[in-house]
Amino acid sequence: MIPSGKYAALENIQDPSNLGAILRTAEAFGINGVLLLGKHCDPFAPKPLRAGMGAVFRLPLFEAADGAQAVKWLQGRGFSCFAAVPAADAVPVTNCHFGDGSVILVGNEGNGLLSETIDACDFRITIPMQGRAESLNAASSAAILLWELVR
Repeated sequence: MIPSGKYAALENIQDPSNLGAILRTAEAFGINGVLLLGKHCDPFAPKPLRAGMGAVFRLPLFEAADGAQAVKWLQGRGFSCFAAVPAADAVPVTNCHFGDGSVILVGNEGNGLLSETIDACDFRITIPMQGRAESLNAASSAAILLWELVR
């Protein structure tokens, strides 16, 4: 059972350093827990442990094999799910007001969230960018999104 709060959900994160950095950021910002969705690297392997500075031991972790099903399960328990996407028609994260029971989903480094997971979410959000880059590194994106989640 996942208690109410503010959570990060990471789908198919493969880079151990990214996972560790995201866990460290989530713990620093007071995120209530992290959901690891799909096929992901081992959070207890040496690289994530080193990058996360031990956050994995202080932060509740939950796992689910299927992102879309996890979203539906969360929604059935009153959570609102926000899919982070690099899309001009998504709501800028700076315009969002996140209450208790909010989950921000961040996807795989190369492919983002699965389309089924995005479709299952309540909202599509994006990080406004001024430069020519079309997206950010997963850990950088997560840091910005989680800051906005708790701000």
